[in-house]
Amino acid sequence: MRAYVLGSMMLWSAFFLVWYFLTLYTASGELEKMQFGPSGAPVMSAAGCAVEVAALLAMSDELLKAGGPEVPAELRTTIEGCISFDAVSRDTLAKTQLIRFFPGKR
Repeated sequence: MRAYVLGSMMLWSAFFLVWYFLTLYTASGELEKMQFGPSGAPVMSAAGCAVEVAALLAMSDELLKAGGPEVPAELRTTIEGCISFDAVSRDTLAKTQLIRFFPGKR
């Protein structure tokens, strides 16, 4: 009976170790794939920010009216990134009073 228990424990231990090392091996491969990918949100160039700010300025008449429409979500996220990284975009929006649509990014 002892030999059966010992043999069973060794067999299950071997299965566990194979499973454990195989999991580590596959996880290390996925880690290498993730390591070379881009991280975080891409930072736009000054020219790209100028284009996005120009698109927002084209909508400025509707936005500055009382009860005007909201800034589209995709444009909002790109403009917030531009405001945080590009001082020229931030100054342009401050001059036109459109900076108030982005209160946390002054």
